[in-house]
Amino acid sequence: MVKRINFFLKKIYKKILNIKSNKIIILGNRKILYQNININKLISIKSKKKIFLNKNIKNNYNKFPIHLILIKEKKKDYFNINISIKKNTYINIIEEYINISNNKYFNCILNLSIKKKTYLNYFRLINLKDKTILNYKNNIILHSYSKLKKKNFFINFKKIFFFSTIKLKKKTNLNINNISTIKRNFLKYKINILHCSNNAKSYLKHNNISIEKGIINFNAWTKIFKKSFNSKTNIINNNLNIYKKSIINSSPKIGIWNKNVKCKHSVKINNFNKEIIFYLLTRNINLNKIKKILILNFIKKILKKIKKKYIYNKIYYIYNKIFK
Repeated sequence: MVKRINFFLKKIYKKILNIKSNKIIILGNRKILYQNININKLISIKSKKKIFLNKNIKNNYNKFPIHLILIKEKKKDYFNINISIKKNTYINIIEEYINISNNKYFNCILNLSIKKKTYLNYFRLINLKDKTILNYKNNIILHSYSKLKKKNFFINFKKIFFFSTIKLKKKTNLNINNISTIKRNFLKYKINILHCSNNAKSYLKHNNISIEKGIINFNAWTKIFKKSFNSKTNIINNNLNIYKKSIINSSPKIGIWNKNVKCKHSVKINNFNKEIIFYLLTRNINLNKIKKILILNFIKKILKKIKKKYIYNKIYYIYNKIFK
């Protein structure tokens, strides 16, 4: 079993096994393999359908990230993952998906609870085949004095239904940056952010790039309750329209039940500027290269903040591969 998974990983993602990280490889929500930094072999873990990462990994939180790899092999497989993080810890988590067979559906439920005085840096990379449909549900609870920085990258897919609810408690800080590329695809992104206590901060920025005809539905709703005074929220949705006939529906909402609040929300839809294209065409640059330059400039601010070389190089490689 271990040899077969090693073969698939070397065949599909050659660099995964060479990264210095604590790897948890989940095969069909039943068979789990774990690889420590100091151990070259993959070790099997006996567990139930739900997976608790804090029990499996105890050391090297600060130095090396947790690399969570989800592999789907059968049609009936689904992933139900519970991550609970202890107090006073600093953790980096990288989440990736690998679809070995030609499965149409990829279902995942992730429950994340971050306890007091913890700092979590979370990267999610979804690079599936063009025929796959992803159903993803995410439930996050941020306890008091905790921080969460999250970056999601949706690159290759047919349809994505992404639903998430986030609860913020006393003096918590939430920062989410998303990038999604639409190429004859459908994306439905719905997020609910609940400010349950005082001095909570939330920042959400979602960037959409429509390369070809596609549909984007963006729904973000932040609720600020009576007890959550001195809270701050900001919702930003930036869209880059390369294909004119693509459909973009954006509806950021803020529900306020408190006076001492600072709230912002904005939506931008940017089309190609004809003057810039004409100027670059006079410099003997092809249209594909112009698209590539404009898209990389559009996502440059988020890519600059990524300090992990593995994620930065992989995302940059994928975007270069799309526009050859």
